[in-house]
Amino acid sequence: MKGKGWRTSTIAAIVGAAFAGWGGGASASGFQLQEQSASGLGVAYSGMAAAAQDASTAFWNPAGMSLLPGIQGAGALHYISPSTKFTSSGTLPGGSSYNSLGASGQGGETAWVPSLFGTWMINPQWSVGLAINAPFGLGTEWSTTWAGQFHAIKSEIQTLNINPTVSFKVNNMIALGAGVSYQKIHAELTSAAPSARAGLCPGIPGAPPISPPGTYPCTFAQPVTGKVQGDDWAWGWNLGAMFDFGQGTRVGLTYRSTISYTIEGDLSYDGTQSPVAPRGQNITAKVKLPDTFSVGLSHQFNPQLRVLAD
Repeated sequence: MKGKGWRTSTIAAIVGAAFAGWGGGASASGFQLQEQSASGLGVAYSGMAAAAQDASTAFWNPAGMSLLPGIQGAGALHYISPSTKFTSSGTLPGGSSYNSLGASGQGGETAWVPSLFGTWMINPQWSVGLAINAPFGLGTEWSTTWAGQFHAIKSEIQTLNINPTVSFKVNNMIALGAGVSYQKIHAELTSAAPSARAGLCPGIPGAPPISPPGTYPCTFAQPVTGKVQGDDWAWGWNLGAMFDFGQGTRVGLTYRSTISYTIEGDLSYDGTQSPVAPRGQNITAKVKLPDTFSVGLSHQFNPQLRVLAD
């Protein structure tokens, strides 16, 4: 039973903290990507529920498709370069410094984020559309020798959203829209794992207890790197409404549902040292991406000036 407990602790150390961080971050929309269209970027993504500027409204608010005549399309390719920095002056158990492991660094991970949209007004009342994009994503990647290596090295999430939509124009004032999303998530997590020699290191996640406490030196040399990869597909849905009050004023409402995934993957290692936990362990984690609700306002003062807000 003691050996089983050590394996469980080590596996938790490799994937638990990262997945838990994702869960909390996702609940706060920490992985949500605003970068979905070039026209939206031009207005800082303000009032997109009411903007209906181009075919990207198939994603932002499908009710807005009732304002787009004929067949229209739009696409974008965003390059995102986040900055995530860490510094520490803390110490390891026994008083030694974190500096030997790398006390600072840049963990932001750059990415290209594409999106593609299309709409078709079938008749004055009905329109259909399609959005293919990545509503959530990005991650962090630190040096393999940084101070938090036993908690996380690389934490990455990617999504692919396939979102057909439809809109119905009730009258000149009201339009309604709806859609379904078939969305894929891909996750990759890596962290350093204690090798068999790390049993002398109190404070390392997953290391078994030592006797007597405080035994040193603490062996950090050549830890193995544990990796978990997994993906899943799941369904979601979205609703929208557009209200035209005349005199250039529109209000848009839009809601996008939560999507829940069960990610499964195998635990593997890079490195020559023997890990405390055995290879090939199956890992399962629940990830719930948040729902979103937006109210947008668009007012056209004159042909040269429009105000957007949400």
